[in-house]
Amino acid sequence: MLNDKCFQTFFPTKVVFEKGAVKNKLVEKLKELQIEHVLIVTDEGLNKTNIIRQIEEYLDKNEFKFTIFSEVEPNPTIDTINKGKALFEQNKCKGVIAVGGGSSMDTAKAISLAANVKESILEYERGAGKKDITGPLSPILSIPTTAGTGSEVTPIAVITDSVQKRKFILSSPYLYSKYALIDPTMTYTLPQNIIAETGIDALVHAIETYVNNQTTPISDALSLESIKMIRKYLPKSYADPTNEEAKAQVLLASTIAGMSITVSGTALVHSISHPITSKLGVSHGLANAIILPYIIDFNLMANYKKYAKIACLFDSEAYSLTEYRAAEKLSYYIREFNELFNIPDNFNFVSQKINEDIINSLTEDTMKETGTYRNIRHSNENEILELYKQLLF
Repeated sequence: MLNDKCFQTFFPTKVVFEKGAVKNKLVEKLKELQIEHVLIVTDEGLNKTNIIRQIEEYLDKNEFKFTIFSEVEPNPTIDTINKGKALFEQNKCKGVIAVGGGSSMDTAKAISLAANVKESILEYERGAGKKDITGPLSPILSIPTTAGTGSEVTPIAVITDSVQKRKFILSSPYLYSKYALIDPTMTYTLPQNIIAETGIDALVHAIETYVNNQTTPISDALSLESIKMIRKYLPKSYADPTNEEAKAQVLLASTIAGMSITVSGTALVHSISHPITSKLGVSHGLANAIILPYIIDFNLMANYKKYAKIACLFDSEAYSLTEYRAAEKLSYYIREFNELFNIPDNFNFVSQKINEDIINSLTEDTMKETGTYRNIRHSNENEILELYKQLLF
């Protein structure tokens, strides 16, 4: 089976999974990395919470210097990165701590890059034939407070070019976090909509990395385990905010799915999601959740056997069906799963922003996304255009 397949796997981030990891390990890891002054990268809402106050307390108690940059927004922009870079340089910081969801971690990675190069980070866009990211860069530590992105263990940052209204990707082994502190206590106060959207974002990561044209036995194993965990524990985490075991399991599943991304990458769901989030202002997790069942139906003919295996993880009824019939049921199962979390079936809620020019622009941007070429079913411009029409109306 593997005679004609070659792959490489690299997991340099040291993962610490522990209840209380931030309290027990953060200072230790900063000392190990010899970071004298650190920039804490987070968002305005999180900066008002006890999570950041606790981190400040741990650092103060151990006489660590720190500066807080709390201007991270959803879909972080180049302007935001440049503001963070200026603060990093002004305070002579030596490292970055990302505290938050994917946006905070992507921002932290991009600031680490920006602080070590003279050019705009646009010059380092992946796949644009521009500059390669070289290093070393300033060390990054990641503390995820949402259970969805997996960015704490990936070498990727997704940044928005607000001038061209598009997303672009930075990717390099130098963008890996040195440490990822996977601390379930950081997720205990998440609001329900964030639990749902980020949790299903992790599910999309796991499914896309299991079913694309760059999968490996390693990514398959990681993806399947993540899917099982999310299917079992995300509803429990959503239904009961006090269920610490469920929250811990979903957070760990998100990290496992993030590791799978580093092996085989994402595909068409993300290639459609990125333009929608940058042009229509929809959150990344919500966009992915809505798009997923449509892409399952679109891809079905290309690899129904893998979709059938996922279907069996969602409903034991699928075991009694033929593989193709089980695969056909998967999009139905996913829509049922989305309904548990009040996820809409399409993007009608932004229909007032939609016109022919927008649809054409979204299609054009999707065709430039590298995930389109990792998708198991080849797609042309007309097919992508039709998918957008299904999703938006």
